[in-house]
Amino acid sequence: MKKLVACIALGFLLILGNHSTVLADKVIDGEKTRTEIHKCQEYPYQSVVRVQYLKDKKEYGTGFFVGSHHLVTNKHVVNVSKKPLKEIVVRITGKDGKHYDYPVKKIIPAKKDSDDMTILEIGDNPKDKGTLAAITPLKMASPNTIKSLKKGDKLSAIGYPGDKPYGTLWESKGKLTEIEPDGSFLTFAALIYSGNSGSPLINEKNELVGLVNASTDDKKNPKTFGFLLRPELRDFLKTTIKK
Repeated sequence: MKKLVACIALGFLLILGNHSTVLADKVIDGEKTRTEIHKCQEYPYQSVVRVQYLKDKKEYGTGFFVGSHHLVTNKHVVNVSKKPLKEIVVRITGKDGKHYDYPVKKIIPAKKDSDDMTILEIGDNPKDKGTLAAITPLKMASPNTIKSLKKGDKLSAIGYPGDKPYGTLWESKGKLTEIEPDGSFLTFAALIYSGNSGSPLINEKNELVGLVNASTDDKKNPKTFGFLLRPELRDFLKTTIKK
């Protein structure tokens, strides 16, 4: 969650100040890679929500829907060893501008400790009048599409950065700068901030290809980190959602 974890995965802490990054020989102003999203009810933005700790408004992360009552975030966003499950909700903003909270019924983490991904199963909110039903889950890219990703490809991370006004949704766009052959690690040149933990990584076709989970604390050359939906993670998602 935003204040609690600050994107600690992979041993990196996100503390961004001078928002600039480097791609090849070109210096990029990190802040210019981010755009506030106002049409939050349109796809793919409607799928992206907050994972909120009830006792502190400043502690939250990002999650995204992959099924009608299932969404994905980072493991470190919902560290239940420190925060009881009953104190974590999924917060969705409806077309009426109101916030609706949905209880988290179950947390299903990926098996490998190194995979910073978990699935949340949520319950209903009796006050909700169609907000949840109107959400279209993110479409996963095909295995071949994910496998074919390479340096220079454009990606976007959508989430709720903590350095922006609470509840505002932002999209960070950048190019893939590094990728492990198995997709377990990648970097791309776009600015994120604590609160973005759990943000989906999508391609130019608005298809889900991976997750964001960290960034460096290098103020002169920040890098954003994430990982791809490898076959085993895709299978984990599909199997869990079908249950």
